[in-house]
Amino acid sequence: INWDSVNFVLATQAFDLAHHQPHPPGYIGYVLLGSALNYITGDPIASLTLLSSIAGALATVLLFLLGSQFMPRLYAAIGAVLFTLSPVVWYYSEVPLTYAVEAALALAFLFTGYKARASSSLKYLLLTTVLLALLGAVRQSGGALLLPLWLYIVLAFPWRVRCQMLAVLIIGNLVWLVPLLWMAGGPVAYLEEIVKLTGAVVTPVSVFTLNVWGLLRNVIFVAGGFLIGINLALVPIIMSYRRGSNPIARLMRQDRTFFLLWAIPALLIYLLIHTGQLGYVLLILPLGFLCVGTALASLAEGSPDPRRNERGNGRIGLRNFPVGLVAVGVLANVLAFFSLPGAIYAVAGTEGTTIVDNLAVSASGNSKGMTRARARQYDINRNCCYALVMCDKD
Repeated sequence: INWDSVNFVLATQAFDLAHHQPHPPGYIGYVLLGSALNYITGDPIASLTLLSSIAGALATVLLFLLGSQFMPRLYAAIGAVLFTLSPVVWYYSEVPLTYAVEAALALAFLFTGYKARASSSLKYLLLTTVLLALLGAVRQSGGALLLPLWLYIVLAFPWRVRCQMLAVLIIGNLVWLVPLLWMAGGPVAYLEEIVKLTGAVVTPVSVFTLNVWGLLRNVIFVAGGFLIGINLALVPIIMSYRRGSNPIARLMRQDRTFFLLWAIPALLIYLLIHTGQLGYVLLILPLGFLCVGTALASLAEGSPDPRRNERGNGRIGLRNFPVGLVAVGVLANVLAFFSLPGAIYAVAGTEGTTIVDNLAVSASGNSKGMTRARARQYDINRNCCYALVMCDKD
């Protein structure tokens, strides 16, 4: 589907960080999972695509379990259904990239972490810690961004338990970090590759260089990921606000710090440092669908009689509102999934304005055609054929 996915596929056959198989920081857990599936499928592209599909399905279940902690199960289920049919979630559940797997592991971590803190359960806390280490193996940035939330969760336990969990987390990360450093040629070689990629891709669009175009691109990726991802499910949130109920505040009241530590670190990094593509937002997009669920719950509670339709005095009958929302949401998501990338691709073909050229700056500094190329990535119809270019390193 793109450059990274080809290199992930190549990495399942020959791990070589210096040649970006895969690119730094390594994603060793993801590559190992794909390599294991190769023994079943015999096709590395099919292996990584299957991995994304399984992860996308599990993410839906895990979001429902997490949402059920904060709202009636009906609204948690609606949020989960709309999440799995989100164009962004749907797309990344069909392509050989890490984002769907990251989302599934993050939701598993969030669910077990909330249960651990709410019930003071050592069993859930141990599972939470192991999941964080596993997330770090699959996608290192995800593990780092959720580390502040893990610290908050573990602080609810006695000092002895904190030390034990810290030891588990360190050992769990060493299990994948030591092999990764060895396969990369040692710590020095590994850090050199990290520095090279950071200088080429991350630094030019970060706040440290005061590159206005780079920062604007980050904002557009994050905002676009959320708006396209939530799609018409944004309607009940807006309706809830107009009726005087804040679904975000309603959700936050359950445990304000928990949600802030989930979202804020990722948002700061994505907006101020680097966002490579829409898939980055999958780490925090589920929070939007939790807000959809709480918005629906508040709308239902605000209706004096959900079975009646009282349009005359400005009220909306909500008896069939959840069913109608799901039906409209499904239709909107299907249309967006199949038509939106192609429309953007067609518009991007007329590149020539300064703003488009500047927003399309690539890692090499050559912006020509990059907007169109990026739009093509999200168009399944234009990516029906895969090509692997094997380079002879001799």
